[in-house]
Amino acid sequence: ARAPQRALRVLVAEDNSVNQTLALRLLQKMGHQVRLAHNGVEAVRHWMDEDFDAILMDVDMPLMNGHEATRRIRMEESADGAGRHIPIIAMTAHAMEGTRESCLRHGMDAYLSKPIDTDALWRELDAIGGGMAPPPLPFGNTAVSAARGHADFSHVRAALGEDEALFDEIRIQFLADAPAVLSQAQDAQARGEVVALREAVHALKGMVGIFAAGPALQACLSVEQQAGTPSAAAALAELARAMNTLQEVLRDYQWAAHAVTDVA
Repeated sequence: ARAPQRALRVLVAEDNSVNQTLALRLLQKMGHQVRLAHNGVEAVRHWMDEDFDAILMDVDMPLMNGHEATRRIRMEESADGAGRHIPIIAMTAHAMEGTRESCLRHGMDAYLSKPIDTDALWRELDAIGGGMAPPPLPFGNTAVSAARGHADFSHVRAALGEDEALFDEIRIQFLADAPAVLSQAQDAQARGEVVALREAVHALKGMVGIFAAGPALQACLSVEQQAGTPSAAAALAELARAMNTLQEVLRDYQWAAHAVTDVA
């Protein structure tokens, strides 16, 4: 990890435990202090009670999403008349045209797609610490979309800075949490709850993206697109198969026995 221009106190608003762990560890490796918020309500409350240099704000959260939390913070900043403006960096798995512009319209200052690109995160926070504007960032995450197998471990290892301990922590968290999220999606489909289905699958999409899991990621996108249609059940069944395979691949992966160019 590269030393930052200066150590920042960063509020991370993220409801997914796997993404929380990844963001927390990456920021700590960069030398920053971190406070976690599990939803937009907590994010606003922590911002009001404590001093932060920046906020990483997930867009899709329960109770209050990132757009609304940002709106509340900007309203409070305007009301107190002190000229405050905390940099808010949006995080979202919605890597599609117009997402960045939507985040900026809602009062956010920058945009990162999930899974978080370590270099992009470093540039954004270093710009805040050094007071310089960051260079333009490429749209989306081509490493994920280009994954050829069930998981692209060369991408994962590079993103984690060849940190085996962090990889194991993320892997254990994923294997513990992913089955429950998939079960939530299956229950929502059985009840005909389209919004709940999309929310659960969106959470899974953010989790599998960390491992550049091409088939699972594409299956998530398929379910999101077909939710509420007669083909949703088949798409969800395909997602379950892709998730089972991904979990097997992750359980079997041996860090020291594989080259960084491996695609499983």
